[in-house]
Amino acid sequence: MKFSYQWLMSCVATGWSLEQTCAKLNDLGLEVEETTPVAGDFSGVVVGKVLSVEPHPNADKLRVTTVDVGRAEPVQIVCGAPNVRVGMLAPTALVGAVLPSITIKDAQLRGVASSGMLCSAAELGIEGQESGLWDLPAELMVGSDLREALNLNDASIEISLTPNRADALSVLGVARDVAALSGVTVQVPSVTEPQVVLSASVDVKVEAAAACPSYLACRVDLSENAQTPLWMKERLRRSGLRSLGLVVDVTNYVMLELGQPMHAFDADKIQGAIQIRNAQANESLTLLDGKTVSLAEDMLVIADETGAIALAGIMGGQSTAVTDATRRVVLECAHFTPAAVVGRARRLGLHTDASHRFERGVDPLLPELAMKRALSLLAEAGAQCAAVVSVGATSIAENRLSLRRERIERLLGMSVDDAQVVQLLSGLGMKVTANATGWDVVAPSWRFDMAIEADLVEELARMIGLDNLPKLPLPATSVMPSGRNQQEMRLKHLLVGRGYQEAITYSFVDGKEQRLVEPDQVGIDLANPIAETLGQMRVSLWTGLLSAARYNLNRQAKRVRFFETGLRFLAQQDDNGLPVQIPTLAGIVCGSAAAMQWGQATRQVDFYDVKGDVEALLASAGLLGQVSFVPAQHPALHPGQTASIQLNGQVIGLIGSLHPSLAKQMDIDMPAVLFSIDLAYLTALPAKATFQGLSKFPLVRRDIAVVVDAPVTFAQVSSVIASVKRDWFQSAELFDVYAGKGLAEGQRSLAIALWFQDLERTLTDAEIEACMNEVIEQLSLQLNAQLRA
Repeated sequence: MKFSYQWLMSCVATGWSLEQTCAKLNDLGLEVEETTPVAGDFSGVVVGKVLSVEPHPNADKLRVTTVDVGRAEPVQIVCGAPNVRVGMLAPTALVGAVLPSITIKDAQLRGVASSGMLCSAAELGIEGQESGLWDLPAELMVGSDLREALNLNDASIEISLTPNRADALSVLGVARDVAALSGVTVQVPSVTEPQVVLSASVDVKVEAAAACPSYLACRVDLSENAQTPLWMKERLRRSGLRSLGLVVDVTNYVMLELGQPMHAFDADKIQGAIQIRNAQANESLTLLDGKTVSLAEDMLVIADETGAIALAGIMGGQSTAVTDATRRVVLECAHFTPAAVVGRARRLGLHTDASHRFERGVDPLLPELAMKRALSLLAEAGAQCAAVVSVGATSIAENRLSLRRERIERLLGMSVDDAQVVQLLSGLGMKVTANATGWDVVAPSWRFDMAIEADLVEELARMIGLDNLPKLPLPATSVMPSGRNQQEMRLKHLLVGRGYQEAITYSFVDGKEQRLVEPDQVGIDLANPIAETLGQMRVSLWTGLLSAARYNLNRQAKRVRFFETGLRFLAQQDDNGLPVQIPTLAGIVCGSAAAMQWGQATRQVDFYDVKGDVEALLASAGLLGQVSFVPAQHPALHPGQTASIQLNGQVIGLIGSLHPSLAKQMDIDMPAVLFSIDLAYLTALPAKATFQGLSKFPLVRRDIAVVVDAPVTFAQVSSVIASVKRDWFQSAELFDVYAGKGLAEGQRSLAIALWFQDLERTLTDAEIEACMNEVIEQLSLQLNAQLRA
């Protein structure tokens, strides 16, 4: 929201300086983002009247003018502006004047004396005006100081508002808050009842009354050559809007002043009655910006007999647009509910001043006042109007809330005097009535954000000032996190302890990159992405992690170890018709396996390094002995270095080295290893742990070397060994793999250490030998393994 300091002061004359005003606005929660002077730093510029214009004797593009500057004698000024003419008023910089980029001196221009300079708005540091000399209005006094004549000792204030403060999207709304803080009375814009001159009427049919509770329309005939007055143009310019003609300027002015968006139709272009209805199937509309949009059936439109002519609360249509040739208009002022507008503009790639306000909410009682104000301003410019046609409700139910003294003290940490509570809330336009425990409060129609008791306490805090509230320590209430949350936090701490850093990436990803990573998955396209490169919901966390890794590698990071927990979104739908969302833990590792050190040589991370990290995660979840790593294929991973993580035959995750071709496409210039596991399995509460004491009896080791076919994995061998059930069998560990001389092609030797220990006695050689013989027998039967001599 942008407005001028002087405009605000005309509504609430606090006497505060610009700096004081900005400080108070910040205290009120209306954060001041920027203040900018409305004109450049200049002096010595007056209003001049051009008395004569003659050709320059030595230059075709120059003119020699005489200008009345309010002195006894006019001054001669050489001017090159093509729009200079006799009788016009223009800014005139006298000799000695200081402009933003030049100091004016007596000069000779191509042999002709020039004592001053006729100025454009841009030369005075004023934006938003037409090129050429600034054509000033005829009512200004010749010779008067330009800064004083146009009130240019002013500044524009731009504030940032939270979505709940839609009532402050107007000068009047800001003035109400300032008045409540300062105790000064708000000067509401004067409105006179418009004189009905025309007999013409407007036929209005509201078919969507729930979306449009109130609709006002009025036929207005404009006078010939009607112009926007300079004071209005200046207030619009200082609020960031350019002048677009009388009718549009008036509607924009009323929106900025009161907060009510309005629209004007060319009356001669409307066919039949105005209808407020939902869009029909396959209906389209060409908007004022020339864009043709396809309308959905949940979009509210203004229509006539030919079809939609405006998108209600968002933007008008081109077919009924007001132009310079328009002489008869229909002025619209309506209340559209937020539910009827919210999301529609974004869906069409639009964001307008009207949609910004209607989406957040506009005072439902404002249309009548806004219509009268607009008609008064048009009447001042010579327009004539017909009777206002009003359809729908002109009153609303009161918004009643209760406020308790103890609630104020609990939330603010201090008690507030009863009289001060009544004074502060009344100053904000609320009706306050005392009761036994506090007050009954009726919020004004423009404060539709008042919904609960805490909202009233917040208003008291704003008025008292946050700096004036006591600084008390907050009471800390310890809440035991759920088992799943505890386990997830343990997993994160485990990864951090293994050198990882937690990454948080967008749930939105680049569709092109996602198709490279997951070509077999269908991504969910976003209707209105926040950026072109964030156009799809992620089906895998890898896309974001790869992007994060690339970003860091491009900035000379030599070792990247990221993990992330989050949702991935699949195109399949759940029972509620929504995309399936799967909580996932994923990671990426690239660069050196260990940090730089002198104790060991630097080497690149490999599949088995990351497999160890994944096994640590599975061990923390109590799953390590239940899962297996099975060779697998994935488009993003190296075909010989990829494994699925399976629990009881069900795939719960994937691990593998990044495919070289994808690494090249993603601009990652070093080996990388990725993993992804469904988080639900890792955070499921494991079976209750039971204590097992340490054995005081000897631990026995027996080594065997078995020859197996190359495709046979140690996981398969380990599973067969475990099937030879002995209570005192502890574990099997692979300590060597050999292939080559002495073995047939396609075979390899696995050297395995088997550990045995009983808790209650010393094992005998006969027991161990019997177990070893059974292990060798089962390996031979199930895997065709042979004991290596």
